[in-house]
Parts: sequence; structure tokens; C-alpha cells
Amino acid sequence: MNYTKGEWQFTLNTDKKHSEIDIFSQEGKGVKYIGTINAIWLSNEEKLANAHLIAAAPDMYEALEDIIKQAEKSHMMLPPDLADSIKVFGKQALAKAEGKEAK
Repeated sequence: MNYTKGEWQFTLNTDKKHSEIDIFSQEGKGVKYIGTINAIWLSNEEKLANAHLIAAAPDMYEALEDIIKQAEKSHMMLPPDLADSIKVFGKQALAKAEGKEAK
């Protein structure tokens, strides 16, 4: 998947009338802006929770990809229903993250 590489981080900006959370990636010496959470109807607690989730998304994506690969390789070691669930639901989640329809 072609998403912004590097560790995703965020900062809370309270200088404005309504607080904003800026999400960015820092790879090497460059910083890449990813987006801003600026929903006045969300509490700061919700904004921070969303920012943590968004910042963790690349790590979760890669972890799920690895879990699916391991389930496909070691299907003999896992109960068949568990291996199938990992593959089906994991692939659906990755497809959703990629903006594709799950197969």
C-alpha cells in the first residue's frame, strides 16, 4: 500500500478558538503533513483518542498484514476456523484501509 511512510505523530494545537490536532510523519530529516482533526463538536479527549488511532494506523496495518501471512503459512498449527477467520476478516480490514471492496 502506498501511504506516507515514517512514524506518524501528532501535536495538539490549542492556540486557536477550537483546538486542532495536526498529524504528520517524520521520515529522515523531512516532515510530511498528513492531516488535521478540527471537529468543534468533538471533545479534546475524543480528538486525542482519534489522533492516537490515526497515528497507529500504519503500524496496525503492517502488523495485520504479517498476522495474515503467518496464518496462511502455519495453517496446520492453528485451528482451521481461527486461521480462516484471521484471513477473511484481516483481508477485509486491509481492503477497507486501502479503499477497496473486500473479496
